[in-house]
Amino acid sequence: QWRGVTIRGTNLTKLDLTGIDLREADLSLSDLTGSVLRDALLSGATVRETNLRSADLRGAQLDGVDLSVARLRLTRLDLTGAVLLAEVHGAVVDLPRPG
Repeated sequence: QWRGVTIRGTNLTKLDLTGIDLREADLSLSDLTGSVLRDALLSGATVRETNLRSADLRGAQLDGVDLSVARLRLTRLDLTGAVLLAEVHGAVVDLPRPG
């Protein structure tokens, strides 16, 4: 069980963390480049200044996640049915065209 754990500044690159429970965890300043976090529970987690480049977050629960200054380049997010209440600055978003 990883819920609520503090693992700041840790190298977690290219790990398969599918379905992991990281609710309320502090992953700030960590490197998750290329990691698979499909269906992970990240609600309430802090990932400030975390490198999520090329991370796979499809199906992950991100309610209340603090992504301040997180690096999300080439990150895969499945936002199907998502309700987004967020500020997005300088983001490049590739959305499928309806139809």
